[in-house]
Amino acid sequence: MARTTNRTEYCRRQAADCASAAAATKVDNVREAYRNLEQAWLELAPDIENSGRISPASTPTDTTAKRSIRRRVTAGSAMLLAN
Repeated sequence: MARTTNRTEYCRRQAADCASAAAATKVDNVREAYRNLEQAWLELAPDIENSGRISPASTPTDTTAKRSIRRRVTAGSAMLLAN
């Protein structure tokens, strides 16, 4: 359980860092990228907390949610690297 807690805390810290970075930037697309990353981290934390690990998607809804998170992280990272 301690390992799960550390991972969920890590996700929440990453989300907080992204929120701070979004608030600090004046560039709209960079702010959007940080907000997308923040949301992705926040959506990942409960998945880890509930299952104790990041598990393979078992239902279509899980698959859709995980794809959405992956797309957001990829898009956010690409936007940040482009700027």
